[in-house]
Formats: sequence, C-alpha cells, structure tokens
Amino acid sequence: MDHSILDQCPEQVKEQLVYRRYKPGDILLLQGEREEYAHLLLEGSVRVFKLLPDGSCSQIDYFEAVQFIGNIELFARVPTMNMVEAATPCFTACIPLAAFYSWVESDAALCRTLIEDMAVQIVAFNRQIMLGKSLPRQEHFWLLLLEADRSGKPMTRQILQDCMSVSSRTINRLIQQASEKGLIKVEDGVITLCDRDRIAKQYLKTPDPI
Repeated sequence: MDHSILDQCPEQVKEQLVYRRYKPGDILLLQGEREEYAHLLLEGSVRVFKLLPDGSCSQIDYFEAVQFIGNIELFARVPTMNMVEAATPCFTACIPLAAFYSWVESDAALCRTLIEDMAVQIVAFNRQIMLGKSLPRQEHFWLLLLEADRSGKPMTRQILQDCMSVSSRTINRLIQQASEKGLIKVEDGVITLCDRDRIAKQYLKTPDPI
C-alpha cells in the first residue's frame, strides 16, 4: 500500500482528512483510549508496545509506512489495546470514523488491504506474547521521561521507581548517569529533560534501515 490509496479516497472523505506530524518519542495512539479517527501512517515508522499492570512495558513490534495503525481496534470497536509511539519522524492522515467506515464498506480493495495489514499485526502481537519480551531497563527509563515531558506531567524518582518496579538504588544510578551526560536536570525533586531529540535518537531503539 502506498500514497496512491489517498488518490482512491472518495472526495467526501478527502474533505474530512486531518494531517498530523509527530517527532520521535511522540505518542500517536494511547492505550485504553477510544479513537475518533482512523490513522493512516504515510511517512516514518512507529513502535507498538503494551503498558502492563505492574508499570512495565512489553514491546510488540515496529511498523513502517504506509499502512493503517490501530485498525484492529477500529473493526472490533474497542479502546486502543497498545501504545503506538513515533520511532522516527511521522506523518499521518486521520480520517473521522464515520467517513472511514463508509469508505471501507464501499471499497473492496481497501477492505482487502486492511485485512492483510491486520494479519501482519496479529502475527506480530502473537509472536510477542510467546516471547514475553520486555523493554530494556534504560529504554523504559527514557520512555517514561519522554512521555512525561510530552504530556507536561511532573516526573519524580518515586514515580519512576513505581513504574519500573526497580530499587531506589537502580533509579538513583540511572538518574546520576543521565545527569552527568547533561540529558536531564533535577530541581525540587522534579526531573526534566534537557535534550529531548538527542534522547529519542540515541537511547530509544529504532528499526534497522532497509
């Protein structure tokens, strides 16, 4: 599937498209939320992971443009099951759900494409369940800080410790290492980022180039 899919989009749907750009580390889809749009990833790549009840993360896979993301939930009509984060700069076309469902019902080729995409995603989800693979500790640390920075919520040592389910000694060591590199600062107990872009590029795993 490529950008030509938008050329086949009905005019009444094209008129309702909303385009969005994301930087590495930005969250495109939030676990547990109900989406108002179908999201077509036109450029870039995303990382899909699940936040577990104990605060840890289970990474599922990376997906490249061009494809719909979150389409399994759209067809099941359930809240988003996983987090979707920009691994590289991303550009998406967002389609209001009513217009999206109308388009799918009238376009057999689009319906087939979506089924193929969902098959690929389901295989990735099942593989991850079998592997039980979790995010590396340092990557989880940076992911939590990046998300707090994006949302504007204060981040503290205790919140990090609770979310990562590690000892205070581990958290203190991670914070000390990040501070010495000039990547974060701690003021009045609140941790803030000093170089978001450098952190996203250097410390969050990105897919290998094809």
